[in-house]
Amino acid sequence: MKTRLHFFPLALTTLIAARLSSSAQSWVPANLPHQQWQAIACSADAKTLIAAALNGGVYVSTNSGNAWFAAEVPAGLAWYTVSASSDGTKLLAAVYGGLICVSTNSGAVWTTNGDLAATWTSAAMSSDGTKILLGGFDGTLMNSTDSGATFTNYPGTPNNLWSGVASSANGSNLVAVAGGGQQPGPIYVSTNAGQSWTLSGAPSQKWQCVASSASGARLCAGVWGGVIYTSANSAVTWNPSGSPSAYWRGISSSSDGSKLAAVDATSTGLIYLSTNAGSLWTTSSVPALSWSFIASSADGTRLAATSVFGSVYLFGLSGPTLTITRSGANVVLSWPASATTFHLQQSPGIAPTVWAPVTNVPADAGGSSQVTLPASGRTFFRLNGS
Repeated sequence: MKTRLHFFPLALTTLIAARLSSSAQSWVPANLPHQQWQAIACSADAKTLIAAALNGGVYVSTNSGNAWFAAEVPAGLAWYTVSASSDGTKLLAAVYGGLICVSTNSGAVWTTNGDLAATWTSAAMSSDGTKILLGGFDGTLMNSTDSGATFTNYPGTPNNLWSGVASSANGSNLVAVAGGGQQPGPIYVSTNAGQSWTLSGAPSQKWQCVASSASGARLCAGVWGGVIYTSANSAVTWNPSGSPSAYWRGISSSSDGSKLAAVDATSTGLIYLSTNAGSLWTTSSVPALSWSFIASSADGTRLAATSVFGSVYLFGLSGPTLTITRSGANVVLSWPASATTFHLQQSPGIAPTVWAPVTNVPADAGGSSQVTLPASGRTFFRLNGS
């Protein structure tokens, strides 16, 4: 299925070089191995992404998902939750029932904390990455104020089946939801970076996921087998949103709390979007899969979602760059070799009914795929994801 378009050069007879990028707003499968993807997080601009798979690995991209590398963390574990700072330098990945790994250089180097084994289900990080909140299904809530070097369980921290946590940008306002589809539970909030917690005004529900605006005032939480609730007053009161009833597994929010995205975990689940703080929801054009989590850029225009059926999908992120240069009587078209899900197509016009594939086999040019064609006539090219 064609999923992403990349346009357009001028006529070849006058073209020297062109840098092409995508403006198409569609979901594109990421170039990642088929695994049971459980979680994803991103930087504020969505250039840095981190994804984790159950009984698989952790992968990082620093170029909006155009290329990924496997993080040097133990493979084959039940990686279940991830988090990222706003600039993407500080990353965290945690195992369900196991260790915590953190990086302070966008995934180049990782350190492991094997002394905090718990059934980690969720993680949240302050904008600068210094404050971290981890929630576990065994009742554990742990806080860090040094980018994950050490963690603390403050005295009096409530114990529950924590299924989701979220943080304000400064890391002071925290929220933790309980239930995880097993039984109805509460929502707790903290206004002092986890040193103390207060029961919120939310009804007892099978809470599964939660997201926060940058200020911590606007919150949204999904019920397993129910609707999405929102709060506009830092969890003092909660109200059902206009969402349908679903098995909400993951939810994200823009920094101002106006743009929300949520994923349904049923086998034919969809992704739902709201641009008015949850009053109205629409389905996004994406394959029906069992979705597990979703991450959003700060402005809410770029999204990344994981599915346990083996895929990671990206929305609104930059596609691979197609470069065209003149070489004598020919033109050379080049794009990153890592973009294996994209294919070169051509057309005599920029809005034809059908784009035709370029049948020339791309040559390997040291990290780039290249096709050389005669520079004659007027032709347009694009990279199309599939």
